[in-house]
Amino acid sequence: MTLTRASSHCRSLASSAGVAFGDLFQEGTVGLISVVAHYYQDDGGFHARLLHAIAVTMDDVLAQTQEAQHNDEAFVIACRLLESAQRLLSERLERQATPAELAKLLQWEEARVNVILEMLRGAQVVDDQELLDYLDVLDEPDDPEA
Repeated sequence: MTLTRASSHCRSLASSAGVAFGDLFQEGTVGLISVVAHYYQDDGGFHARLLHAIAVTMDDVLAQTQEAQHNDEAFVIACRLLESAQRLLSERLERQATPAELAKLLQWEEARVNVILEMLRGAQVVDDQELLDYLDVLDEPDDPEA
């Protein structure tokens, strides 16, 4: 495989897996460095080892990216389920549902409910702060000399 074909193959892998070409190229370079660092002339087959190492390194990155995307999707689904359960149960109870009550309804461990609730609260704080910062910028008087 020539360098041009390898680059083309790398671009198609990157676009199909949702990985930036530069990231995949960088990981392939790490594979190249590893082969060069561990190569002994007496071993022979440098080209074959090189291609194999780069391919394995990039495949690993793609697998990690796909796993991360899967975990992100699973977390979003869990958040949506928890928020829906929280609304439903709070309406029925006419008060805020406790983590234990949510866990029972969802058939989850209470620790899982607590972790997701804490992450949602953290995300809300970040979003709220970003919104406040944006509103502060809007409230600033325009500088006529600018």
